[in-house]
Amino acid sequence: MALRNQPYFPLYVQDFLTDEKLNECTASTHGVYIKLMCLMHKSEQYGTILLKQKDKQNDNLIKNFACKLVRHLPFDETTIYKALQELINENVIQLDGDVLCQKRMIKDNKISNKRAIAGQKGGNKTKEFAQAKREAKIKQNTEDENEDENEDEDENEDENINQTKLEKTKQKEIKFDNKPFFDEFWELYPKRKGRKVGKKECLSWWKKEVTNIDKANEIIHCTEIFAKDNKAISGYAEDPIRFLKNERWESYQDEVKIKKMTLAEINYQNWIDYNKEKQNDRGG
Repeated sequence: MALRNQPYFPLYVQDFLTDEKLNECTASTHGVYIKLMCLMHKSEQYGTILLKQKDKQNDNLIKNFACKLVRHLPFDETTIYKALQELINENVIQLDGDVLCQKRMIKDNKISNKRAIAGQKGGNKTKEFAQAKREAKIKQNTEDENEDENEDEDENEDENINQTKLEKTKQKEIKFDNKPFFDEFWELYPKRKGRKVGKKECLSWWKKEVTNIDKANEIIHCTEIFAKDNKAISGYAEDPIRFLKNERWESYQDEVKIKKMTLAEINYQNWIDYNKEKQNDRGG
């Protein structure tokens, strides 16, 4: 499900409270910013607000945005105008032509879409396997009912055939698609002296070792915390393959545990619950 269709949006509380650029802004600007993010959450292009041609009243772009937003926010035009100036000057939000952007929200939306696609692939294959298993079971029961109780050898042969069909159906299951999660890990991992090396080797390790979404999310969350470490910020992060192979990411697990479940994990859990309910309804 797209982020804009959710009744909530991910607010990273710690990041919000410690954002140095945002903390430079006034209290009224904070209020405008919260309301502005709510509008961006419902925007067709997630994380943005577009200034349409009819909204262009003068040559001052920020003034035009203030005139547009005054119809949607509980603030007067002057307050909104000053808040937008502050937020843009502190690079909390950005102007890209006629579009007002919040980069973190745009990035979260891209990640959510990638994970939704990966989860959908696994979900479709699970449904196919469940359907094939039900059909095989029905066929097996039908054949068993029609068999002559005295023909033990024929009965055993039929059971072996059905068992083989079930085993072949299991082999058709598609493995967990972990490539989108690796792309997110690689994007998050900090550079060492301005560069990152060993992407091919890291991807090979990832495909072999990261076999489920829980482990993928755990490594990604640990990497996100590691990227804010002083050593990483200073450009002295170890090579990513060592970080993975030597399981250095595990040292950040305690910090991950205190964070709330992310939006993507909630969506995935909802997907699991949905499939369980469907299977129960169908008697699978």
